[in-house]
Amino acid sequence: MRRPEGSTDPEAILATWRKLTEDVRESLEQDDISRVLAALDARDRWISAYGEALSRALAESPAVSLSLQERLLAEEEALRNALEERRRALFSALEDVRTLMRAEQSYAAESREEGGPFSGGLVDRRG
Repeated sequence: MRRPEGSTDPEAILATWRKLTEDVRESLEQDDISRVLAALDARDRWISAYGEALSRALAESPAVSLSLQERLLAEEEALRNALEERRRALFSALEDVRTLMRAEQSYAAESREEGGPFSGGLVDRRG
């Protein structure tokens, strides 16, 4: 991963930031939660380490600054939206699983009361 240590070139800094952001997006697309978390962590560490370099680069290039800030904000918003969409999908799937589990538990309880296939024993007690 390219790290623009000491660099004030806005495009070099932006390229690294974009790469880290793209890693998060790719992980989301592959539905790999552990990779999403690792990519977000790497991105957050980079921002902590190099956020000041980006700020300096923006301050030193006022003409490029506004355009770059707009692009950064747009990309950040797109990533936030993708993460929020994935979070909602995961919570929806979790709620579906909970609903199915409650239905299974209810069915099993009713079946036990009626002596059905989920009555709790391995031996057929009817005959």
